[in-house]
Amino acid sequence: MKYAIIGSGEIGSALARAFARKNIEVAIANARGPKTLAGLAEELGPSVFPRSVQDACEAEIIFLSVPFTAHPDVAKQLKQWNDKIVVDTTSIRTNYFEEAYEQIK
Repeated sequence: MKYAIIGSGEIGSALARAFARKNIEVAIANARGPKTLAGLAEELGPSVFPRSVQDACEAEIIFLSVPFTAHPDVAKQLKQWNDKIVVDTTSIRTNYFEEAYEQIK
């Protein structure tokens, strides 16, 4: 089973730390590219691998830890999401829903 985390903010980094503690291999990706994750991967050890978002989407289980508004960008990375397990850890602690509500009022 291959695991990946897309998003390297507080939630994505916490997930990567949990995988690293158990020595479970996991890819981690963000919109800025794998080079920006080198420090985090070095800190967490050899079980955490920086990857591009597109490469991370090849995993069988994907933890989606990006802002809600970034979901469409991630969805475009694959033509088919069949046979993927996606765990959405998105925090809705933004004003996105408030803004949307204001527009439809």
